[in-house]
Amino acid sequence: LFDGLQSYVNNISLFLDSKAAHLKENEPTEFEDEDSEGEYAIAMEQYDDLFPVLLGSSFIIVLVSTLERELSTYAETVGQVSNIEIKSTDLKGSFHEQFKTYLSKVAKLSVDFDSDEWSDIKGLIEVRNAIVHNAGIIDDSARGRTIKTFNQRYPTLNIKGSTLYPTIPFCNQMIQLVHTFLVNLTNTAYEHYK
Repeated sequence: LFDGLQSYVNNISLFLDSKAAHLKENEPTEFEDEDSEGEYAIAMEQYDDLFPVLLGSSFIIVLVSTLERELSTYAETVGQVSNIEIKSTDLKGSFHEQFKTYLSKVAKLSVDFDSDEWSDIKGLIEVRNAIVHNAGIIDDSARGRTIKTFNQRYPTLNIKGSTLYPTIPFCNQMIQLVHTFLVNLTNTAYEHYK
């Protein structure tokens, strides 16, 4: 799954880079009229700026959706194996708060929710939330502060002014983060139930 996600984001990024390079190499020396000059400028802006930003943002949304699906399946499986009737979605809070409470207090799994890894997962979720709910704009709210702290650990998340732009290197780092986190969760469950 994660190799496929990495391949997907990198292949689209290469395509966008090659289109931008092709446009630069074939820039007309003179334009027939102002309209054709404007069309060229718009195309360059799309391949240099707009499309990479859209790719990074949409990929983070897909990655966090994948993470949430995996965590939901994980919690459901833990509940079934442990014969727990309550579901994580029956609990209060955001999705990641429900997950944390369910594993630590209901299922009694020993997951280190004070780890840098969990903090990074929460940071990734807040980046996704800022993209979806606030057009990538961050402020001085708790979410904004979480993202700024997260950005210190992952400077490949480009923040210009108050707007965040997930770069392709950032997307690749987040794929590794999510993959490692899920592997560690699986190992925790294995140790608990063996």
